Amino acid sequence: MRPIAFALTLAAALLPALADSAEAVVQKRMEGCLDPSSCYERIVQLAFFDHPAPEVKAAAVARLGENLDSARTALVGAFPRLAPPDQALVLRLFTDGWKVVSAGVDLSFTEMARRGLESPSAATRRAAARLMAERNLFRITHIAIDAATEHPDLRIAALRAIENIREAYGTRWVLEQAADPDPVVRGQALRTIYAIGAPAGRFVRESLDSERRELRNAAIEALLVLADGDDIPRFEAWIEKYGTAEPELEQRVSKAMAEMQAGRYRPAIGPRAPLGW
Repeated sequence: MRPIAFALTLAAALLPALADSAEAVVQKRMEGCLDPSSCYERIVQLAFFDHPAPEVKAAAVARLGENLDSARTALVGAFPRLAPPDQALVLRLFTDGWKVVSAGVDLSFTEMARRGLESPSAATRRAAARLMAERNLFRITHIAIDAATEHPDLRIAALRAIENIREAYGTRWVLEQAADPDPVVRGQALRTIYAIGAPAGRFVRESLDSERRELRNAAIEALLVLADGDDIPRFEAWIEKYGTAEPELEQRVSKAMAEMQAGRYRPAIGPRAPLGW
């Protein structure tokens, strides 16, 4: 047998043994624990601070992922001390395993997302952005907006995070995104306004006469998403003032008004936008 073929055969034969050995290291680290919390603190220490062999680290991380609700306190406590790649790994664990986590209104997840979004590592920022985009994080709105303002590639994630929790606090910023030249950003912004619902209406209506054409148009688009028959006078006023300059938009507004008057208007809401990375 050639040396390379022999080495490959030997490696394949050893893989199960290596996996068993790694599992044994993890299991041994848990021996003598007085409670689950201290057990998973040990596994976090093994995975992220003891510089183990790759297969041992993989086994330790897998054990944490399989027992995420029990391991959450240890992971959250260690998170600020982790290197950026390990922070990204932990953020992915929580994103993928969210269904088994009793999150409720636990602000520790929001704090993890904030730290991740402030990381110098783009990979860690994006892992944090994915967590907030795919899961409901309590009081994330201002954190999401700050992150997206500094890092424009996170705008879709921020819009989705606000959509998740339907918090009206961010309406001003969301409406600005509805005026963006990128149709994907615009579509997600309008979807987010729809999710916020009536609480977004005041600022949207106030912006119908904005001096900025793009914001004015975004406001009428947003009102089409939110509107019912009570807004017909506002639509008529907008058409009278701006319809000539915006013929395509005027046509859509007129059609929507006719459907409202007939009692069959349904706003057109697009699908959630992909994060784009």
